[in-house]
Amino acid sequence: MDATTEFLPRASTGVAGLDQVLDGGWARTRMHLLEGSPGTGKTTIALQFLLAGAKAGETGIYISLAETEQELRDGARSHGWEIPKQVEIFEHVVRSTGRIPAVVDTVDLLASPPGLLARLCAHVGIPFTSRMLEWPTGPRASDGVWARHWYDRVERTTHFEPVDSPQTAETPLPADLARLEAACRPLYENLRAHRLRA
Repeated sequence: MDATTEFLPRASTGVAGLDQVLDGGWARTRMHLLEGSPGTGKTTIALQFLLAGAKAGETGIYISLAETEQELRDGARSHGWEIPKQVEIFEHVVRSTGRIPAVVDTVDLLASPPGLLARLCAHVGIPFTSRMLEWPTGPRASDGVWARHWYDRVERTTHFEPVDSPQTAETPLPADLARLEAACRPLYENLRAHRLRA
């Protein structure tokens, strides 16, 4: 490629060696056709491309005229790829009802408790009341077995409080947690795109 050749923006294929051959991946804003006999890896490459996009925070769509959803999931599972249950539940509700389920980001909730709770109530069809904004101190019988692990601060407060110090992308994580965060981030962003706003 010489200096006068136009270099189109690229999207990773999800396969490092193929990205190298293609000078960084598929050319964006272009249509690409994968052709081959059954079993040559067309679906695998397509799924790797979608996974790479998801890791980059992008939304993708897979349309199949031959394979069922279960066959695709089984094929992905054979490579160690899995769609987490939270995303499966979200997608199931959308397919079954045609409605986007309520998604609440706690950062938004703590920034505007009355506004976001009012939106949540409207979304699920129940009346909002200001009594939702405060509670008595101490444990509640309905808290469940996890309360002692998660609810210490809730039991000491009577209302929503702002976050002490906002989390930032620059906060370093230990290596094992950084890997976990990297795996969870695209799923979080996928659901967060549908979150309710005050």
